Amino acid sequence: MIKSPWLPRDVNGKKVLVRAVTLSGLELNGVAEIVASGLNPEGLMHIEIIVTYDSRPWEKTQAVFLLSERQAKRLKRSDNDEYDFVYEGILEPEAVMDERRLEKVNQ
Repeated sequence: MIKSPWLPRDVNGKKVLVRAVTLSGLELNGVAEIVASGLNPEGLMHIEIIVTYDSRPWEKTQAVFLLSERQAKRLKRSDNDEYDFVYEGILEPEAVMDERRLEKVNQ
């Protein structure tokens, strides 16, 4: 959970234009959805960007990116009619982040 510059009602269910690259080098360009949890008693929350992209000509893949505090600060409001926010930067799937946390714990 993170301390976010946004409230859940500001971002949950909103559209975001994503211009990003993953750690594996996958370039993501398109409109995605933001999902945010409610605030816990400490004022922390989760923000996820859910991206659907063409992984093959006949196949689509959906990836969920759990934002860090640093990444949440990269969400910028947009005046565009097709999306509410813009995110530019690096995105890392939640599973990779969890694996890295486990590696740190096991060290």
